[in-house]
Amino acid sequence: MSLVGRGISIYRNDGIVELMRAAKRYYYYDLDAIRKTGKSIREKNLAGFVSYSTRAILRKDIYMWYQQRKKQNPLLINTDVGKMFVDLYDKGLSRELFIWRSREEYSNTIFKRELNKIAENKDDNVKILEIGANIGYFILSEVDSLGDQVEIIAFEPSDKNFEILKKNIVYNELDQLVSAHHAAVGANSRMVEFEMAEKYNQSRVKNENLKTDDSEILDVMDVQQISIDSFLENQKILPEDIDVIRMDIQGFEFEAFKGMMDLLDRKSELLVFIETHPNLISDDQHEFVIKTLQDAGFKPISSSKISDLNSLNHEKLYDEPMELIVKRPK
Repeated sequence: MSLVGRGISIYRNDGIVELMRAAKRYYYYDLDAIRKTGKSIREKNLAGFVSYSTRAILRKDIYMWYQQRKKQNPLLINTDVGKMFVDLYDKGLSRELFIWRSREEYSNTIFKRELNKIAENKDDNVKILEIGANIGYFILSEVDSLGDQVEIIAFEPSDKNFEILKKNIVYNELDQLVSAHHAAVGANSRMVEFEMAEKYNQSRVKNENLKTDDSEILDVMDVQQISIDSFLENQKILPEDIDVIRMDIQGFEFEAFKGMMDLLDRKSELLVFIETHPNLISDDQHEFVIKTLQDAGFKPISSSKISDLNSLNHEKLYDEPMELIVKRPK
């Protein structure tokens, strides 16, 4: 079906609101190839140019198709935070790392700066919750910044991602610094349905409020979900001992927040690096995420999308996915 035909079908079946949502998804994801073709030209990245231009023109990534047949999978590569394995069949984060060797450079630089500030004022390890750890890029980034002065508790529900995450932990000899848990994070402890997407980093707990193109979903599986408050209680970890939360769970952050209210309500210093996805959830759900941070006393440090960081006004954050770093002072 042509793009116009798909638009007409969505309008007839679901109305103008869903047509606008579909147009947004097209802009964010399908036109991503065109934007990154331009980036490849500016940065003189030949691999990126071939990858994204063929995807934009032919809707098939010829460069990655060739690499899948040429290279061993998973493949060990060099990145800006160290060596790690990537999955050449992943159309998301692994492909980005294979081509660019880095991720979210601007936000990650500020995040590492804030991690170092926390470490300077602590006598013991910096304790980090990695929620949606994927294959471990940000874990390597945190270790790259803090060395062995870190204790990371990681959660990843995807089978494919978790397998490579464990491989990266073992390869980099991080067993003593990182504990990895094959689980989703939500409001409570139960079994949930998990949708595995073609772009592995866009996989997510199934959400009835989320409209997606079924062609993006590879598989649906049952996974264990936990709540952070219950997990910390079971592990006998005090909420005030957690220094950092990094979370990217594709719109499910509003459910994860419901399950960590004890942690968020504590008045101890806490750094949160979150990617919000207002395009994937309702306005009320996204307002809940922002208002929760406001009510808990967090102040913005950095955002990838807005320049006014004087307040967390949710109306300013509705338009598109955004990396947001906030901090609650002592």
